[in-house]
Amino acid sequence: MAAMAIGLVVSALCYSAIMAKGRFGYDDSLERFRRSLRGGAWGIFATGLSASTLINPAGADGLFCGGGRC
Repeated sequence: MAAMAIGLVVSALCYSAIMAKGRFGYDDSLERFRRSLRGGAWGIFATGLSASTLINPAGADGLFCGGGRC
């Protein structure tokens, strides 16, 4: 369930990055920098927030899964 939520947020962030192209006025023909920066940064951050020892016993619970909520 967490992966679907992360994917939905990343999709919205990447779409907003593409739509903001005219506002900043620089050329990024493949849209790689903005999509990778916003989508990648959120993906890394959200993966840590939703981490669970159920999936990886050697790791630690993230903020959303602390106290056995996941």
